[in-house]
Amino acid sequence: DEFKPVKATVADLRLGTTKMVISGYGATGYAQHEDAPSSFEAHFSPIFLFKLSDKLSFEGELEIVTEDNDTALTLEYANLIYHVNEWLTVQAGKFKSPFGQFNPRYDALWINKFADAPLIDDDGADGIVPHQETGVMLSGIHDAGPTKVKYNLFLSNGIRVRTDAAGFGLPDVNDTDNNSNKGIGGRVGIFPMHELELGGSFEYSGNIGDAGSAQSH
Repeated sequence: DEFKPVKATVADLRLGTTKMVISGYGATGYAQHEDAPSSFEAHFSPIFLFKLSDKLSFEGELEIVTEDNDTALTLEYANLIYHVNEWLTVQAGKFKSPFGQFNPRYDALWINKFADAPLIDDDGADGIVPHQETGVMLSGIHDAGPTKVKYNLFLSNGIRVRTDAAGFGLPDVNDTDNNSNKGIGGRVGIFPMHELELGGSFEYSGNIGDAGSAQSH
């Protein structure tokens, strides 16, 4: 009790209470494909983590990569995270799609050892589902008798497709909504044993085209 006034005075003198960590990773590599020129590549991804309180935090990642004789800067993800309780977390912003396991777990270059990303999750023009989603997501893990159930459920701007000749019909970035018709999706997994997870993913958007276009119905 005697030290409480002193601790309060010291706390008032601190520059701030937000905890911040700057991390990230970088890589360089060489790729050779049958249908494209061979090339050396460089990649740098700084990651920013802020702990605003015991329940509220923020995470964001920038992606800087050499591409087509130029340096491209993109926002990989940026979202606020609120930990409601031990089995529910709410995220809002731009996050990696939980469709499958690759995006949230293995996409980082220091983890991913594939020569090419899986077709369904390719971070570019050749993926089947969006690599990122912009919206809100509920996630967590819950005891279910002798097993556990892990879930990710999201509401996002929905799937939008490219209309250019090179990528016609492929998913486009959905940072903004093109028709006000939101999409839903997620993943549910169960753990029949500690080392094994069985799961399934889904995503649905009833309207994928620009508002007023033929693809909007």
